[in-house]
Amino acid sequence: KSGIKVDLRKKGLNERAVISWRDSKNRWQHGYTPAFHEANANAKWGRVKAHLKDVPKIVKDYSKRLGEVDHGTLEHQAMTATLIMAHTGLRAGNEKNLAVHGVSTLTGSDVTVKGNAILFDFIGKGGKRNRAKIVSAPLAKAIKRYARNGKTKRLFDQRVLQHVRK
Repeated sequence: KSGIKVDLRKKGLNERAVISWRDSKNRWQHGYTPAFHEANANAKWGRVKAHLKDVPKIVKDYSKRLGEVDHGTLEHQAMTATLIMAHTGLRAGNEKNLAVHGVSTLTGSDVTVKGNAILFDFIGKGGKRNRAKIVSAPLAKAIKRYARNGKTKRLFDQRVLQHVRK
């Protein structure tokens, strides 16, 4: 058995994988048509657009509350991560591939705090280098404290991503 499947039936062609194969670790990988990728991108952008109007209110609220919530709590970590994403547009990240980072999986070596400036420099999804800068005294104070865990330690608890999505 070759481990390769090709499906070129016309019906539903843009709704499924047209080729599937096993990678070197015996996991199935799938190839899709350009129309499939475009439809998924449009659906994702639609979800993003639905929440864009809420971002300024969330930033204002979280920026105010950041100093009121106990540092280190899951709520404080989620607010900090959300503010980073709102100010920079950086991805949230996930637990599947910790060799690359998103905001929820940042380590101390991915962040530099200089006064009120926070500099982010890390490898993200697809091997893309992500660089961003935020100037915010409350956020700098919070991130500086989280980065004290060490260069290789994560800034946030692994449960922060689930908390952010609530």
